[in-house]
Amino acid sequence: MRNFLIVLVIFVLVPFVEGQEILQLDEVIKLTLENNFDVLIAKNNIEIAKNNNNIGLVGGGQSTGGTVSGGATGMLPQISIAAGSAQTL
Repeated sequence: MRNFLIVLVIFVLVPFVEGQEILQLDEVIKLTLENNFDVLIAKNNIEIAKNNNNIGLVGGGQSTGGTVSGGATGMLPQISIAAGSAQTL
């Protein structure tokens, strides 16, 4: 009787059991590109470059020797003036 109940429960529950979804090659490639961190970082870098490409944006740093510190592109000219005196003792 016990074996009969076990077999009955198995046959009742089998239609509700599902296996894994079978993926096609194009679906696998799509999922891989969506979840690839290198691709996500590249997309973020593109957005940052678009955001930083503003006229006059210097990046918060001081321009020295024609280079812009801070990694942004400054399109307006900058002038730096330093003054001092030579003191002798």
